Amino acid sequence: MACFCFAFDCNNGSTHDPVAPIPQGNDPCSPYPCGPNTDCMVSPLGVAVCRCKSGFFPKPDTITGCGPQCDDDDDCSNTQNCARGRCVNICEEGICGINAVCEPRNRRAICRCPSGYSGDPFTRCTAGHTDQRILTGSSSSHSSFNSNPFSGNRQTIVTGSDSFGGSFSSAPVSSSSFGSSSSSFSPAAGSSFTSSSSTFGDDPCANFNCGSNANCLLRSFRAVCACRAGYEGDPYTGCRRSECVENNECPTDKVCHNNRCINPCSTSCGVDSECTVRNHVTVCQCPKGFTGDPFVSCNPSSSSNLASRQTGGDYCTPTPCGANSKCRVENNRAVCSCQDGFMGNPIEGCRRECETDSQCDANRACLGFRCTDPCGSCGTYADCNVRNHRAICSCPANFLGDPYSRCYPECTQHEECRPSQACFNLKCVDPCQGACGDRAECRVENHKAICSCPKGYTGHPFTACRPFDKSDLCNPNPCGTDADCKPGTDRQGNDRPVCFCRVGYLGDPLVGCRRGQCIDHADCPGQQACYGYQCVDPCTSTSSSRSSVCGIGARCDARNHGAVCSCPIGQDGDPLVECRASFRG
Repeated sequence: MACFCFAFDCNNGSTHDPVAPIPQGNDPCSPYPCGPNTDCMVSPLGVAVCRCKSGFFPKPDTITGCGPQCDDDDDCSNTQNCARGRCVNICEEGICGINAVCEPRNRRAICRCPSGYSGDPFTRCTAGHTDQRILTGSSSSHSSFNSNPFSGNRQTIVTGSDSFGGSFSSAPVSSSSFGSSSSSFSPAAGSSFTSSSSTFGDDPCANFNCGSNANCLLRSFRAVCACRAGYEGDPYTGCRRSECVENNECPTDKVCHNNRCINPCSTSCGVDSECTVRNHVTVCQCPKGFTGDPFVSCNPSSSSNLASRQTGGDYCTPTPCGANSKCRVENNRAVCSCQDGFMGNPIEGCRRECETDSQCDANRACLGFRCTDPCGSCGTYADCNVRNHRAICSCPANFLGDPYSRCYPECTQHEECRPSQACFNLKCVDPCQGACGDRAECRVENHKAICSCPKGYTGHPFTACRPFDKSDLCNPNPCGTDADCKPGTDRQGNDRPVCFCRVGYLGDPLVGCRRGQCIDHADCPGQQACYGYQCVDPCTSTSSSRSSVCGIGARCDARNHGAVCSCPIGQDGDPLVECRASFRG
């Protein structure tokens, strides 16, 4: 592991020996001279020595800082994969079974039984006849998804033999589960392995789509999705970047632990020591009046002990309490209690509620050393589901936006949608959907659905439209009171209803008809006649343009509902045409 040393700067005119012990009270590690993910130690010569923290490597040196050995597989050799920031041999010890041979191929571990052996290469290969068939995948009974980073990236060479009790075909394993109509597998006596595909060794991940920032792995001959390193969430819908992967992604007073930025002071320093964090590094020191190794334990100095005895505080010196506890004197007794943020028995030692997510229930995450609800990372109005200690945030139905910042409805009123749409259940939709009846036509005007029956159809457009019939013109009756309707046409030949007053009625048939005075002459007095259902003077009632029913100069008398015309005395002629003065010779 590379490290760098710092001597005192002698270029400022001083004559100090750069390798001599440092003067008492000077700390070469303050201010902190090293890069991120490093520890600063003081050598016996008083020189600051920068070393990478465990699991980190110089990037490119400890002055600049340290980081993971790799970020992805391309940073490693062809026989290695990048797992948790380190290049690990693909064929690490124990990945294959007893007597099995492991070969790295395309960054996958290929387990097979050697020549002359047969069996399951993930458990044990035994001497016997072999008829090898390569299977791409892994068995969940032989590998752990969490403990083995390559359990989903290996191939099995299964051998068909009597000891295994199975017969095998050279077809590939389909991506469907075993026991389906296309494939079967039962590693017991008399079992068989068959598949309907045509080329043995197909990769089930080839046509399997995972969410964003997720990789497809093989488990138990099935394609499964897992979030990429440094990402978390639901791998089938999409993974998001973890809170951190390296320390430099956290505030300077925190470190990255299990992809979470935490305060490292909880377990870094010794009993009764003070802890501060500088540039992601814990700095432990004994408080004033204490001496000792701050990484182990700090004890009161001699002068402090004397003062403590004088005040009766020696009951806590040395402390009778356990780790991560504090001692106070009450009634000449030492009283132990857990430090803030710790729990447990203060005599035996206090502990954090949690340090990793695995110490919490599945629906809780270890945040700030406490098992808490991780849903606080979701945005406004977002829904949260906790899976495996991680908050899966999603926007509710009909909401848009980023569930990790803010979800918002597509609309709350019609005006927020296009004119051809309406706001329904917080979503802009076509208002014509389901608005009109059968065979009806729909158009949208100002966010509203307008229903109408098409040409040649009639009916209620919100219920149903049917083919037009002429009787529909008068059903219902569009005419006024006491008026009847019959189908007719207008001047252009278009079908129209024709309204008329019933017999014995008169008036405007479009508005309303009223009952007349008469139907025939007998309904009127003798000097009147019934015309147009009205009793009128027969001498003045005429259908012609003449003002009287009689001739010019003729006399008219109403008698028995009729007009009697005669020429006056001294005149003669035709009283229906004209009367003239008579001339007598």
